[in-house]
Amino acid sequence: MKKTLIAVLSLTAVSLAGVNGQVVINYAFTNNSTSPTSGSPLNFAISDFTIGNSFGTVSAPANSSSTSSGYSGATGGSNFGNAFRTGALNTGSSGSGFFEFTITPSTGYTFQLSQFDFGVRSTSTGAQTLSLRSNLDSYGADIFTSVVANTGAWSAKTNSFTFNSQTDAAVTFRLFGYGGTGSASSGTINTRIDDVSLTITATAVPEPSTWALIGLGSAFVLWRMRRKAVI
Repeated sequence: MKKTLIAVLSLTAVSLAGVNGQVVINYAFTNNSTSPTSGSPLNFAISDFTIGNSFGTVSAPANSSSTSSGYSGATGGSNFGNAFRTGALNTGSSGSGFFEFTITPSTGYTFQLSQFDFGVRSTSTGAQTLSLRSNLDSYGADIFTSVVANTGAWSAKTNSFTFNSQTDAAVTFRLFGYGGTGSASSGTINTRIDDVSLTITATAVPEPSTWALIGLGSAFVLWRMRRKAVI
């Protein structure tokens, strides 16, 4: 009977943990593509990268100007840029520029975003701080921030953290850029990113009926053990 109880408790632990798998999604912006370059989403979908709140019109955010170099894993070739306003962070409309992507868990799943690595280059008027935020709190709080040198040189940024989504809820992330100085030129890219790497884990959430069956099964085994002890 003890073996039976252990088996039931083990199945309970597996059920509560759900089905999950960690996936690394990479964006190298090869041939000016903003879609993932490698990595296969498992129980979630992920969008292309886009830009927003540009200072002026950026007609070709993905291009092969100022190719990435100088850090391990730099792929060169195309990268992805935006024209950022100078000054303090402003997450409102016509405020600080951003890079954007969306992760959508499959039905009955949540996801965890735990790593966001990338190469970055800023000119003198470009972003000196990058802040990742999400629509879950209307972009109100930093998930992480990363300081960027405005020297025009590429550098690699590694960011580890824990962000958990809600069940079935798509999350839009924005990497805001701010802190630049001087007079930025309208429509001119002054901050670029490349070699983006995202670590994502999707986890199944047990249905209420599953919780009920787990509870009933555990209760039955305990009842049998107590009954046997009395006899």
